[in-house]
Amino acid sequence: MDLNPTNIEENLLPMLEALEKAHFVSMDFELSGISTKNTKKRRGRSAAHRHGVQTLQERYEDIVDAAEKYGIIQVGITIVIEDQKVHKYMSKTYNMYLSFLDQAKVGVSRSVTLQDIASEFLLANEFNFQDYMKEGVPYLSQVEEDTVRARAEAHTTGNDPNWEYIDPEVKAWCEAQVEKILEWKDSKNRSSSLEIGPEENFAVSDVAPTLTSYQRYLLHKIVARLPELSELTTRPLRGNILVLPKDKERDEAVRRSYQAALEVGIQKQKGVAWFVEALSRGKLQLADPLSWMRFSGGKAVWIDKEQSAVDFARLRSRLRDKRTVLVGHNIFTDLVYLYTTFFGPPPNSVQDFADAIHNLFPRIVDTKFMATQSNSDPAAKSGLEDVKEALSRQTVPAIETDPAHTKYLNYSCAHEAGYDSDTTAHNLIRQSAKLKALSIYSVRPIPHDPYADLERAFSDAAPPPSSLPTSNYQPLMAGSGIHEPPSTRLARVFSGPGVPFPVRSSPASTILGSLGPNDNRKSQRSEASSCTARPDVPEGDLLGFSPPVSPANSAHEGIEEMMPGWEDAFWGKYSNRLRVFGTVEGELHLGKW
Repeated sequence: MDLNPTNIEENLLPMLEALEKAHFVSMDFELSGISTKNTKKRRGRSAAHRHGVQTLQERYEDIVDAAEKYGIIQVGITIVIEDQKVHKYMSKTYNMYLSFLDQAKVGVSRSVTLQDIASEFLLANEFNFQDYMKEGVPYLSQVEEDTVRARAEAHTTGNDPNWEYIDPEVKAWCEAQVEKILEWKDSKNRSSSLEIGPEENFAVSDVAPTLTSYQRYLLHKIVARLPELSELTTRPLRGNILVLPKDKERDEAVRRSYQAALEVGIQKQKGVAWFVEALSRGKLQLADPLSWMRFSGGKAVWIDKEQSAVDFARLRSRLRDKRTVLVGHNIFTDLVYLYTTFFGPPPNSVQDFADAIHNLFPRIVDTKFMATQSNSDPAAKSGLEDVKEALSRQTVPAIETDPAHTKYLNYSCAHEAGYDSDTTAHNLIRQSAKLKALSIYSVRPIPHDPYADLERAFSDAAPPPSSLPTSNYQPLMAGSGIHEPPSTRLARVFSGPGVPFPVRSSPASTILGSLGPNDNRKSQRSEASSCTARPDVPEGDLLGFSPPVSPANSAHEGIEEMMPGWEDAFWGKYSNRLRVFGTVEGELHLGKW
């Protein structure tokens, strides 16, 4: 299901209700820019980095630099519900662009930066930048939310503007207005209020029939600040300012009204951030939760306000007590961007970041780690589509798609965030069931890859330039007449004492692909289109990757009808472990499951 500014609010409550029942949630992002491993040059890099490989801390610092400069521009969320009674899984996938605009006018100011290689990748995969600008859903980070409220409080308490930098002409105008207000205040026969508007001799009077926003701001602050005017207050009036005596009850009512309007604006601007807050067991303090229930399918519906309020309070309580498993493929980079976008600036150290993420999401599974933990070759195919291909003949556990979320049943949309999160969810279910059946529990260390390509740029690999052959590329050694694999050539040229260079074997495969029959069909996706028809899936089929079959018909005998339960000892070797190729450590462990 595609979400946009029009339908996001009416879908938030169904998303939270599905989250309350969820077995797990998978997420995927498309980004406006990525770390190039040299985002910011620093002194004191490690000895390993000087030889072409980073420490985990160095990789983290580079990703943080990129996340603070660039951002998430598309979000994919797949909610999976387990049904033990009928032995199947139900998936609900949402895809949305993430807008940087202040749609609710709460006072946030952002900019968006597009990286050249990121833009090339997105364009090659038919990313629609026009829809990104027009159809993006709003969001608000926790830091931005706190800042908006702090600014509102500063406005109501009359904190000073910076008078040092006010233009002399504007200062003179302010002084004239103070004299006018004092004259009115001291008048015996004064009116009940004083309206201040633009004067004929003011510089902007020819183009502004009312005061400018800056003038109104200054007048509000002046009246609130000056001791001589402490008995007075201000109100906006048709673009001008109304000065009138303070009235405690009236002023308090106005303050509450302003605060209520601000909270409604914050609720609207947070958009998809409400889902992230619920996933991280946040407070979910909505100004008007009933606003999510008043419309369905774009039409107004009748609701029982009292019962709806009670139901929402119960839902909120259950969500705060629920530890939903978060799943991603090669999720380390995504977690840094997730934290930066929806929470605030990440901690300085990677260990502090691991602790912060673990506090928010105590259970995380990285399907990249699962696909690589038993394979000693870092060049093995372990991308999202590679894992899907390796599992393509496996038919259990059964996965059904909710009828309202059938976009990806008949179309393949690789590198669209929703499609990738949906694929990640399917992979986890069948990947874990297969590994459980094969009892692969031992974790063997994976050697680092000093010259690893950018990990998880936007998926796992960008399409090669059209000017180069896309397969069987074998460079010719000068003067030899013999074709040599690129990795061997690099090893011969660059290897030296103390700088191990892994010679990559070809073809490479994941442990999953080596355990059973593999489908050698070419990808159904065309480079000319972001979503292409999937001839292997019948039109209208609501069962995702495969039809329901009995376990006996599975591609691998012995695979259970359900994936291992979260309390199964199986997860002890995979839980909260993130794959980070190209680093000395090779992985990041987040904490206890």
